Amino acid sequence: MGSRFRFVGLVALVAALSACGSAPVPSGTVHVERHTWGGMCPDGPCGSDLVVEDDGSWTYSSSDEDGDASGTLTDSELDALHTAVADTTVGSESAAAVACAADVDDTSVRYAWTFDDDSGAASSCEVVIDGGDPLVLYLDELAASFD
Repeated sequence: MGSRFRFVGLVALVAALSACGSAPVPSGTVHVERHTWGGMCPDGPCGSDLVVEDDGSWTYSSSDEDGDASGTLTDSELDALHTAVADTTVGSESAAAVACAADVDDTSVRYAWTFDDDSGAASSCEVVIDGGDPLVLYLDELAASFD
């Protein structure tokens, strides 16, 4: 339950920072995904998928025993997602990854997003992903709230 509160706190922080600049919440059609694979799980390789649709509906599935969930983001969470997608650099990284974590029993991650006609994607096995990117932070915190 504490993870969900941390996620709500992150959403509140993003909303507060957005309000400071009085910038309107970016509007458009959004779809985001976060996929993890690799690592050591009791029943084989670990993995999870998080998908958030434009209406705020989300699904989370995991190789964990009770890792499946679904629901709908609140209006403020959805606004924060729109802001994160508008500010993301995922898909424009150029520094090549040194190694793929999943190749050495660690977890790798892939992020993908669309915002109207624009899109981007990045895999940690191909490029170095900025852990401070607003979309990466948003999706990682949301996924952590289910664990």
